[in-house]
Amino acid sequence: MSDKDLSKDDHAPAADGDEGGKDAAALEEAFFDDQKVEEIKAQLQAETEDLEELEESVAGADELQRIMGPRRVARHPLVAGTVICACLFGMYWLWEDMQFFLRSSESEKLGQAKVALKQGRLKENTYVTLRGQAVPQTMANGTTKTLFGAASKRRVFMFILKDTDNRVVVRTFTPLITNKHKPGPHKYRKGIYTGRLRRLDATSYGAELRSFYRKRSRQSKALQQDHQLTAAAVLQGAGKPQVTVKDVRGKSLTVKQDTRLALFVTYPGDYEFKVHTGMEDSIKGVVVRAGQGAKDCGKADPKTGLPTTGRGGSVYIKPDLKTVALDKIAAVMTFVAGDAQPGAKPEDGPDDGKDVVIPVPPDTEVYNATDRDCAKICAHAPKGCKESCSAKKGVQITPDKSGRILVAVGGRCGGYAGEKHQINIHGKPYKTAKRAEAFVASLGHAYAMMEDASKTSRKAVNFVLRLPKAKALKLRKQQTRQSPYNISPRYEVFYVKWRHLKRRGPNLVITRTNRGYPHNYVEKSTKDGKRLVAEPLGATLSFATARIEKAEVSLLLDLPKGAYLLEESVEPGSMWTEPFLPGVPIFYLLLLFLLVINLLAIRAHFRG
Repeated sequence: MSDKDLSKDDHAPAADGDEGGKDAAALEEAFFDDQKVEEIKAQLQAETEDLEELEESVAGADELQRIMGPRRVARHPLVAGTVICACLFGMYWLWEDMQFFLRSSESEKLGQAKVALKQGRLKENTYVTLRGQAVPQTMANGTTKTLFGAASKRRVFMFILKDTDNRVVVRTFTPLITNKHKPGPHKYRKGIYTGRLRRLDATSYGAELRSFYRKRSRQSKALQQDHQLTAAAVLQGAGKPQVTVKDVRGKSLTVKQDTRLALFVTYPGDYEFKVHTGMEDSIKGVVVRAGQGAKDCGKADPKTGLPTTGRGGSVYIKPDLKTVALDKIAAVMTFVAGDAQPGAKPEDGPDDGKDVVIPVPPDTEVYNATDRDCAKICAHAPKGCKESCSAKKGVQITPDKSGRILVAVGGRCGGYAGEKHQINIHGKPYKTAKRAEAFVASLGHAYAMMEDASKTSRKAVNFVLRLPKAKALKLRKQQTRQSPYNISPRYEVFYVKWRHLKRRGPNLVITRTNRGYPHNYVEKSTKDGKRLVAEPLGATLSFATARIEKAEVSLLLDLPKGAYLLEESVEPGSMWTEPFLPGVPIFYLLLLFLLVINLLAIRAHFRG
């Protein structure tokens, strides 16, 4: 179809003022012009992009208004405030751990724990190295694990360091005994501990550890703490239901009615004598020397051709029931027999030397301390010499038929010297309780036997003697040679409770004891000598305070306030995994992040 076919209406121009007609005409004109078409497309595309940007900006403004608008807030201020409070509490709870994390990785070496404690150099929440000896009786063990169950259980050991007044406790993962399951003596680990020093009350197991030691000390006397008191302090507090006293070191302690007390009371002039029937007594190096024979011999024996007189004296040892101790032998240590002497009449020949007989308790054994030449000694000796002579050193000398032991043979006539050598004496002088009592009675002083003498099976026999101090000191001096008895000033130990103490003027009165009353003795004379007889006691026992040698108060082991706990192997770098996973630093930063987020949320809410 050509332009000619169009009607006139199609070609007619639009009326004046009709803009739609002009636009249509321009469009119709541009329809057949390619350049115009491209310009129109570009214009439409630009207008479309502007429209999309406008729509996006409007949508963004609506979203911002939805977020920031007070009616559309996602978190209520009360919720955000609760989270902030929880974060602040967690940061406060972890503040000490965070402080320890920021400390130097080099530990502060403080030396001996008791010295550092006395000088006040122990500081809370520090990384230190301490030296000290553990008290094995205070060993406690248990298990621990990382918080939230993020790590497996570990076995821990706790003990108190010696001489720190129970104020330094060590927690470690290494046992105190290193070779517990190996043969031989136990070896304890070195007393050097490096770790975190904290207040015990600041830990989670402080109260549990205190309770543990209180319970254990009730069961074990070794864990109880003994404080020594003066007699004046005991007398001043006697009769009071509860009193605060100071021990000899100046430490204050509270004594209640049920507090246990041990009173050591002395008895002037009385001594305790203890004998053990199984003990042995040995005296070594006793010198025995026989007498020398006479130079001029008398008539000879027709049968043997030997002189019948002029022999030097011999030394014998003879068991004697009346002899109850070896003390006299120990006091002399040298025994010499008599030499032969000229006779009163020359025709009768010289006289024999005087023999020496040493009495010993029954069952005493004699040994050679040196070698002997029995063939030479007994060549011209009396009968029985060869049978009883023991030649070698350390061999027991055999008694003869009469029970005597020939230890040194006298020299024969002709100027021959007597035998001289050394012997060792060994025996059990107090084999029975009766022998022990016989020895005590032989001292000649008043005594009381605290054990029944008829019961000979008793091993330990105790006596109370009343004798001068000089005599007692002499007996004590004899103990230096392995004496089988022991003598010491007499004292009695009264185990009482504080409520059983009363005051009566300058005297202390005991109304009841845990083990009954010890006896008070009075001296009486009997046909067997002086004896001490027990005097019956009434319901109370009174004695002068001056007789109290010492008094000990036993208190339960209680960790004092301000005690320290050294957590061995805990260092600042270990805070990445302690006391829980993922560790203090990461957890602290997480709490700080939550705190900031919730503060911003509250700020945005109130800005509207």
